[in-house]
Amino acid sequence: MKTPEQKLIVLGWCLLGVLLPGLWHLPELWQLAQSSPLPTDTRLTYLPYAERLLEDPIGYFSNPEHLYVPPGTPIYMALLKANLPAILWANLTLSAGIIVLLFDCGRRLSGFLAGTMMSWFYVALSGLPPLMALPLSEAPYLFLTACWLWSCVLVWSNPDRIWPLWLGALTLSASVLTRGLYLYWLPIALVILAVLAILLRDASRQRAGKLLLMHALAVLPVLAFITHNQLRFDFAGISTGGGIALYLGSNPITFGYEPLYSGLGYDEWMVTGGVESHLTLASDAKLVRVAKAMLLDMPLPVLLDLYSHKLGANLFFSQANLTTELFNDRSNRLVLLLLALIGCWHGRKHLIGWMLFGISIFLLLLLSLVMHNPRYSHGALDLPLIILAGMGTVHIWQTHHRYLGIGLILGACSLLIFLGHWQLRHAGPLLPRLETGHAIEQLRANGNQVNFAGLTEDPMLTESRVQKSPAQLIWPELEVPVIGGTPVVSLDINRLGDQCSGITFAYHRDNGEVHDYWLETRHLSFPRTLHIGGHWLGYLAETGKLLIEFHCPPGQSLAIGGLSINNPSMGRYYVNQGVLENN
Repeated sequence: MKTPEQKLIVLGWCLLGVLLPGLWHLPELWQLAQSSPLPTDTRLTYLPYAERLLEDPIGYFSNPEHLYVPPGTPIYMALLKANLPAILWANLTLSAGIIVLLFDCGRRLSGFLAGTMMSWFYVALSGLPPLMALPLSEAPYLFLTACWLWSCVLVWSNPDRIWPLWLGALTLSASVLTRGLYLYWLPIALVILAVLAILLRDASRQRAGKLLLMHALAVLPVLAFITHNQLRFDFAGISTGGGIALYLGSNPITFGYEPLYSGLGYDEWMVTGGVESHLTLASDAKLVRVAKAMLLDMPLPVLLDLYSHKLGANLFFSQANLTTELFNDRSNRLVLLLLALIGCWHGRKHLIGWMLFGISIFLLLLLSLVMHNPRYSHGALDLPLIILAGMGTVHIWQTHHRYLGIGLILGACSLLIFLGHWQLRHAGPLLPRLETGHAIEQLRANGNQVNFAGLTEDPMLTESRVQKSPAQLIWPELEVPVIGGTPVVSLDINRLGDQCSGITFAYHRDNGEVHDYWLETRHLSFPRTLHIGGHWLGYLAETGKLLIEFHCPPGQSLAIGGLSINNPSMGRYYVNQGVLENN
């Protein structure tokens, strides 16, 4: 029995580690949930599928369209009657539940301080709460994953209990059927845990055996669902969508990022034919075949560059989505990563520490294969990193030179944040890399087509000087043929004065619409070719004029090597190469 003083201490930790974090973030989450527009995936897929489930639960799984998404999210929303306000309230409840689960995980692993820090890391340093506010798959997936990790901690702390084993098996299988991230973790974990159950001794062997049994039980519902899909639709998987994730993630032109980040549109329809959804079984298979052809054709340096960029973006995020705020996503992630590395050392003597480390490495490698989006990085990596970071905090607190350790960590975090912002400032814009892929040149400007203003001479013929800022290049009466894909403005700059601050690309349609894009050039070196994705310029649709303005003080030099409109599409190239015709 605890003394009154001990109970009061426990209550204080619970207030600090559960109640206060909840009060800190739940009102903001509710406001975000109320103000955010309904996501396209929810409007077109999740809610309609939940309504189908309510109307005909049996028939739903007999229709091949159920393969378009994993079943977990439609089931979750169907249980809430596909009612959007109810879903939002449920999401916020699950977010509060994650705080409780993280607090208890930390308490059992390393004490109340670890649990409290995990809760605060969740609400203050991770990108998960905003995802929990949206009616997407993240809320049920993250809560189920947190339940599974909590169950693993319970098994580790008390292997004689049976119910955590069953809860872990149930929530892990449900997590996989909600979002298939851990699908390939299952066989890896089974092999490793089986080896550990043989090699370890005493209590460690018992814990490894219980975790092995948990993962083996989790496989059964997943295997049953995959078997149903195989027998019914000749598809050995949980859902389609892997095709487009692999296709877009293997595109060297966009660094494997979501195309919009580099100003390009989606071009998967050039592979699928554009008639059916890219999620149909046939379309998914086509996209996989083209993605494989892309990877096999890619020169090794380009391939390594592609994966290294995505690896860095998944760990530290990129200029595609980072803000200039001091504590942006990169700063928060750097703090979590540093503390998580210390947490790995702290947990090196027990199975859960190694398991969390293995999960993080597995997810990082998996993310590097598919299309990059910061939402996916947060959803996959933040939970295991939060738990490891909480353990790392306790390790620092328990060192003999506690305050020295805290000072060193604060200094290291400050240095990392500074370096992260320095890299962001000097990284330059995320522009398409047409030289690494396949593009069609649609138009090329000659000296008679392009006018200039604010310059001493025509910069396309000779090196010129700026007379009046902004100096201008004008390509009037521009009409880009529609051939599919996204047109890209390619500007070859041989020389640009060091004092120039940036370039504005603007497309003025004849109907008066203007679409423009600002490109800062202070940290760019020349000569180089700038490729500006047509997404930023209204896809250069309809007749208009292209206006390029150079923001430079008078006297600065400018020399242009060429101006053209190109149209990149890896899908179009490989379809024309007959990849889909070969068996």
